[in-house]
Amino acid sequence: MCIRDSIYAYVSGGCMGVGSFKSGHEDGFYNNKCIMQRPGSYASFDCQSPALPKMYNNSVFNPTGANFSECGKTLAEWQRLNHDQGTTVAPWPADEQVLLWAQAALHMPSNKPN
Repeated sequence: MCIRDSIYAYVSGGCMGVGSFKSGHEDGFYNNKCIMQRPGSYASFDCQSPALPKMYNNSVFNPTGANFSECGKTLAEWQRLNHDQGTTVAPWPADEQVLLWAQAALHMPSNKPN
């Protein structure tokens, strides 16, 4: 299963959690926005799996923009190992920005006056 272009707003845990995979049967998680209530890893998966989920280009937000780790490595170390390329971490966006993302995802017109 691939999850893409989704918004997870103010979740109390991570935004993605999966088990172990056989090579060629990995889940995908990319181009998503994950807004977390507190710092921590945004994904949970078996780091010893024969094949890891395909994750990239996600935007992770938490109150302070604190970095996180995956499989015992910082995001930068994890990315140097060719995982989660393009994923970023930053402080919470403004609520208005989250609403604009949601409107765009749902193909809704903006409520802003012209």
